[in-house]
Amino acid sequence: MLCASILDANSIETNWGKDMKSLIPALGVFLVTYICKYPDQAAQKLPSIQQIIVHLLNKEIRCETVALKICSAVFERLGDAPLSDNGTFLNAVLIGIFTSLHFYRNNTRAKIIPASIMKAIHIFFATFMVCHGSQALIDSTNAVQQGILFMVLNSESQALKHVTSPSRDRKYVLVAYARLMAEFATSFQQEQLQ
Repeated sequence: MLCASILDANSIETNWGKDMKSLIPALGVFLVTYICKYPDQAAQKLPSIQQIIVHLLNKEIRCETVALKICSAVFERLGDAPLSDNGTFLNAVLIGIFTSLHFYRNNTRAKIIPASIMKAIHIFFATFMVCHGSQALIDSTNAVQQGILFMVLNSESQALKHVTSPSRDRKYVLVAYARLMAEFATSFQQEQLQ
């Protein structure tokens, strides 16, 4: 009952809106738990979950960390179902990520991307690479803008040090990025490999 009301497509603005911003992290934890514990039922509600993720990445809401935690759970637990729409959902998520990065880099006083957001982005990228492969992530990011993944990694790779817990996420990040560097070493600038 509670899950049905949270995932109701007609009440996304109400349940996940700007007025509810203080409750969104708790709702996000609940939704991640639901996806992990009941993946078959979550797959039936996938369009609503996707709508929530894109809504949370919206510039008016700015709940990137919650959106990316939910998105990581979706791509890890629901297999290829999120990719069944010819990449439309993944493309919307990637555009939301890169728009947020651009906003924090260019429109804030400090011109710094918050460590919590970069940590969530690295965990999402790593989870996606572990579950679907490095090439799938590169192809998807290149569909947004050619070479944007390596541009982000070249400028924001220092944020990898913030991925320390939980240990599963740290392992995912280490394995995924090590595999990415091994498979696509020529795409990185030489100073990044030292």
